[in-house]
Amino acid sequence: MKKPNTTIRKATINDHQGVIKYAIKLVHQHQNFNPLRFVEFANHEQQLFDFFAEEIVNPKAVVLVVEVEIDTLSPKGTEILRTE
Repeated sequence: MKKPNTTIRKATINDHQGVIKYAIKLVHQHQNFNPLRFVEFANHEQQLFDFFAEEIVNPKAVVLVVEVEIDTLSPKGTEILRTE
């Protein structure tokens, strides 16, 4: 089996939706794991959206994405969190 091509790069504004999707999954995963420590707060999804929108274009911040090419016939996809 061929190893997948993996690229780690700085996120761009085009990655914003993908980053938000996985950031929200990560927050929910933490909340489900320990709801007393990771409380859900009002508008947390909007706050994550706004935070990453600012940080992705902030030259002093580093937001990274990982692109994995599964095989030569499939397009590259971005995944930063497994949900299994």
